[in-house]
Amino acid sequence: PATPPPIAVTAKNAAITVGVTAIRLTTDNLVPSASRRTLQFMVDPSSSANFWYGASTVTATGATRGIPAFPGQNIKFDNDVNDYYIIADQAAQTCFIVEAE
Repeated sequence: PATPPPIAVTAKNAAITVGVTAIRLTTDNLVPSASRRTLQFMVDPSSSANFWYGASTVTATGATRGIPAFPGQNIKFDNDVNDYYIIADQAAQTCFIVEAE
């Protein structure tokens, strides 16, 4: 059988500022769209901070510390509309995000 043509998507990208308070891991800091197909993010490769991502309760220390995200690491979720948050152990850090829906 023939390969179906690709489905057109809308892509959004942003460089967000991450600090010591958890923020939503989306381009606009809003709840992810129910039609989101992809979330891809990368912590600024030049950052010396430590980062963690997870639920809205993610912290930078202790039992609620999330999954580490390392500077320059490309992290991608396909077919995932979950609401992720990110936090750093230093203020004014940068994270690059692309969402497609």
